[in-house]
Amino acid sequence: MSYTAGIGTLALKTGALSIAQATTDIASWSGLPASLRITKFTAFSPSGTLAVSAATIGLFDASGGGGNGIAAAALLTALTTTTGITDLTLTLPNLIITTGNLFVRNVIAGAAATCRFRVEYVDLT
Repeated sequence: MSYTAGIGTLALKTGALSIAQATTDIASWSGLPASLRITKFTAFSPSGTLAVSAATIGLFDASGGGGNGIAAAALLTALTTTTGITDLTLTLPNLIITTGNLFVRNVIAGAAATCRFRVEYVDLT
C-alpha cells in the first residue's frame, strides 16, 4: 500500500488483494491526517471477471466493519475484464473522518480472484 502526499486530492492505493475471504479487513491505512474527507473509492484491475462474483466490499474508518461505513458494502460485478475499473458509491460523502484510519473490508467472499483499490481524499488539517 502506498501514500501519496501533495497539494489537492491525495490518494491511497493497494496492490492486488484477495477478495475470496469473508468478513475480513483486506487492507488498512493508519497514521492518516486527523481530519480528512473521502472523495472517491475505486476498485480496478481484477485478476479475472467478477461479473458473477459475490464479493462485497466496503470502506470503513474502524476495523471489523466498525465505525462509519464510508462506502457501503457493494458488489464488484461491474468489473468484467482485467482492465475494468469502477467507483463504489460513497454513503457518507460529506463526513469528516477523524480516526486517522481506513479499512477496506470484504463483507461477503467472492471468487478466487484479486482486485486493486484506490481511495482519494482531501486533507482538511
